[in-house]
Amino acid sequence: MMFTKKNTPPKLQRTLDGIRKEKNNTYSIKEKKEISLSSFFSFLSKKRKLTSTFLLTILILGGVSFFFSKNIKGATYGWIQSSWIGGVTVNTATHTNNQENWTEYASKDSNIQADASGVTITGTNNSWVETSDADFNDGSFAQTYTTGNAIYTQKPFGATCTTNAQCSNGGDEGTTGGLCSGGICTDPWQTGPCAGIYVHAYNASGTYMWKTTQTNCDTPQCGLNGGQNDDNLVADNSVDFSLYPARNACKNMGEGGRLPTLLEFQCIYTNRAVYDDYGGLSTYHWLNTENSTTYAHYFDSTVARGGVYHKTNSYSVRCVRGQ
Repeated sequence: MMFTKKNTPPKLQRTLDGIRKEKNNTYSIKEKKEISLSSFFSFLSKKRKLTSTFLLTILILGGVSFFFSKNIKGATYGWIQSSWIGGVTVNTATHTNNQENWTEYASKDSNIQADASGVTITGTNNSWVETSDADFNDGSFAQTYTTGNAIYTQKPFGATCTTNAQCSNGGDEGTTGGLCSGGICTDPWQTGPCAGIYVHAYNASGTYMWKTTQTNCDTPQCGLNGGQNDDNLVADNSVDFSLYPARNACKNMGEGGRLPTLLEFQCIYTNRAVYDDYGGLSTYHWLNTENSTTYAHYFDSTVARGGVYHKTNSYSVRCVRGQ
């Protein structure tokens, strides 16, 4: 039996070809879509890897920077000036080239000589002659007096005298002379009707504050802490009285000098004909006694009675000491 292949009619053949072509195109689009999605996911994967790597790098670099930032070190450089022969220049020494054997400098005063031998100061010699009492008294001196344009050593107790300045003050730092009484140099610490005390013959030079500030007188300068009435400055001269100028002036008189109490000064004033050979009792004088935080006691010789006033006020000082 024989089979004969029939030819497909042309019109039908074109239709079948079109269907095949459309089918092939469909498969091609699907494959392209699959390829595009695969590439996109691959790109995302690579992007994530790059981002992670970038962030890790930043963290590592930040950590290294933080670690080394806490270990910053400095350097100190010095220079050795070997001589001064380079003279005055505007040059600046550098630590790389001039740490040794530098010989230049920026400036110097006219009385300074700087050269290979070193640095020396040129001095000026002056001399003068003093021949008068005024010249001598302009300076400082101790245990001496001036008269007739000459300087003399002060006289001891018992020597003849015409002025207090001629007599030794017994080493009292707060006075300039002793006491010339009846033509004889005597101890300026006088005895008299006031029992239990010696009274200095004259006031300490100048006027003084009771205290440099209006504050309490506490121990060890006073017997009690706080600012209260009838609290006395202590008699112990080993105590520092630098903040109590009036008391310090008596300390400098030596031999246990201190400020008098009200009763002691009343006795001194009553017997001023005995104790006031040198004068000075007719004024205001500080006493040894505190009144309050801001006030201390004084004696007013113009009315012969005591009072209280600001510690920082300046009054005269007449010192006593125990017998």
